[in-house]
Amino acid sequence: MAKRRSPLKRFLKVVVFCLCVVGFLYQTHGFLMLYLDFPTIVNIEISVLPEIDMPAISVCNSNGVQPIALCPLGNYCYSERVIKMSLPQIVCASFLNYCFNNKINKGFKLIMFNKFIDETCINQTIIEKIRVPLEDYFQCKIVGSGKARNCNTQNVVVGSFYNKDRVPGFCFTFYSHWGNPDAPVEKIKRSEKIVIEAFIDYSYKNKSAPLDLVQLPKISGITTPSLQLAIHSRYLMVSPYLLGTSFIGGKQYTIKVNKFEKHLLSSPYQTNCTDYMKEWRAKGGTTPLNQLMVVEECKMKAYLEEFDCVPIFVDYPHNKTVCRSLRITKPPYTDGDYTSSHSGNLICYPNGTENVQKIKDIEEKCSPLINMYSQPCESFDYAMDVEEELVDNEKIIAHLLTNDTSTIVVKTKGYNCTLDKVYTRRCQTINIVLDFEEFKIENITYNPKYETLELLSVIGGYMGIYLGISIVAIYSFAEIIAGKLYSSHKRRRRRRINSERLTGGRKKQEKMVKIFILRQSGVERDLSEHLHERSTSQQKVISETLLVSKEKTEKKN
Repeated sequence: MAKRRSPLKRFLKVVVFCLCVVGFLYQTHGFLMLYLDFPTIVNIEISVLPEIDMPAISVCNSNGVQPIALCPLGNYCYSERVIKMSLPQIVCASFLNYCFNNKINKGFKLIMFNKFIDETCINQTIIEKIRVPLEDYFQCKIVGSGKARNCNTQNVVVGSFYNKDRVPGFCFTFYSHWGNPDAPVEKIKRSEKIVIEAFIDYSYKNKSAPLDLVQLPKISGITTPSLQLAIHSRYLMVSPYLLGTSFIGGKQYTIKVNKFEKHLLSSPYQTNCTDYMKEWRAKGGTTPLNQLMVVEECKMKAYLEEFDCVPIFVDYPHNKTVCRSLRITKPPYTDGDYTSSHSGNLICYPNGTENVQKIKDIEEKCSPLINMYSQPCESFDYAMDVEEELVDNEKIIAHLLTNDTSTIVVKTKGYNCTLDKVYTRRCQTINIVLDFEEFKIENITYNPKYETLELLSVIGGYMGIYLGISIVAIYSFAEIIAGKLYSSHKRRRRRRINSERLTGGRKKQEKMVKIFILRQSGVERDLSEHLHERSTSQQKVISETLLVSKEKTEKKN
């Protein structure tokens, strides 16, 4: 006789099972909430390669305008005679570098750069006339293993005309893929160096004169010799005035370069990046590659549409007309609460006050775009560690007792370029060495914290802990349930078919009986009609026979 199970044991088993199911569901729910938050993990990798992808190099000449080229364009050049007629002491007080012993240099011409910028819409034709060509002031070689080759400056790209001063910045970029996304990537070895020599002419006289010969200028320049230089991603165009470093004439520099790469994940992950590169490649390599470029591109298009020119404070590469500059010391804004970050709004129209509201509207239209776009999924940045090198300076020492003099060499940072020595070729020359010996790449990559396999693994682990079953068992159970459901469905379908067949057979039998009855009734009707027709014809024959017999009898009589 079988024993009956204790109700208490069954109750406890049910309770334990329910607790296990609740625990499994609780843990699984918590993990799914974490998974659906799409967390990421950061992998940082530092690599050192024997061969390096060449970065883009952008340079700007502080005196990038040829002064003498402005004279034919308007009343912008004042001769020595005109300067002397208008109080030379005041001119010398304002332009100390152009006077010697409080006298104007002989044959000197004063170029009014600010007046030119205020009055001129600088189109591409004017730019080609006044811009100093890159090859006139810039020399670049790649040196290593006892060999030297020229840098590839043939396919230079002209970037934006952005400048913190009022004069447009005429900058050049080489090793760039801007506008040419399929260009081959040039390489440089770690053991090689890029040696740059920039001569920023400030005397506008003999460029082959001795290095320490003072040549007082015959034409005024924009500012003292300096070079703006930036090293950046070959996909971008940047302004060295914003992201670069200033290098002063008469000094020697060494730049150690490092690269930083960042790879992010797009939505729904927390980094929520935007793949700008896809559109950049599809549109010929001239579209924005980050949020700031989106804003600047919007400004460029808006100014072109409104004024048919682009101000110099818009940092986006273009080949359009540069707006003239109108200085507005007190912006006549009607609302009283809008302030501009620029001392003067740039417009290519004579009356700037009429267009202030339009400029304000452009700023309000484009500035919010920075919050509507996310950071790029791929970014490549370069860091420059600039070190000023020591140079040999000769110093004369006089002996107090003998009145003799001797010359010693002193190591200093940069040559003595004070007073009139700024007009020597040595003080107008900038030497820069880009050193890649310690070049390393720091790669920051964001990856999903949980992949699909990890999701199944964690849930399977919870199932094993709380339910004592595996995912394989769940699959088998699901297969059994599916088989049962399929068998039940087949049985129901078979019954329905059999029922339909039975019902259809009965209906068919009834139909056949009806047809048989109809056919029987039709046969009887046809038979009666046939008999009727037969009897009628027989009667007709009998009648005709009787009639003929009667006629024969009458003839005999």
